[in-house]
Amino acid sequence: MVKGSLRWTAVANFHSLRVVTGKGNDLRGGPVCSFHSATSPCLSPAASGTVRSYDEIPGNWRNSLASLYTFWKLGGLKNIHRIMVNNFNAFGPIYREKVGYYESVNIINPEDAAILFKAEGRYPERLTVEAWTAYRDYRNRKYGVLLK
Repeated sequence: MVKGSLRWTAVANFHSLRVVTGKGNDLRGGPVCSFHSATSPCLSPAASGTVRSYDEIPGNWRNSLASLYTFWKLGGLKNIHRIMVNNFNAFGPIYREKVGYYESVNIINPEDAAILFKAEGRYPERLTVEAWTAYRDYRNRKYGVLLK
């Protein structure tokens, strides 16, 4: 996904999250994404029905070096599940994170993930972990479910 090339909009209500993707930007000049949960009420000003910008998604994304240091200090990949649970508790059901150069938007509720997957369209883009695919290629192994 090229940053700035997708438009994410979501209908803001307490019962469902509707994600619509397509090319374009909002009037403020950036990609838009409203962050609500299909299963829990939105505790943000976006509950009024307004769509908030991508830059307003809560999380640890403003300082990538500090986030990388914190990630490493808390045990990194050994404790990634605990780190993510802490972040969901701190920022809500949808949060944005930047660790080093890797940037992501994380969703905890399965219902929200299902809605997002259904809205991806015919050619979805998946996370590619170059080190994993290079290792699999080198060892002549199949990619499996996570790397397809």
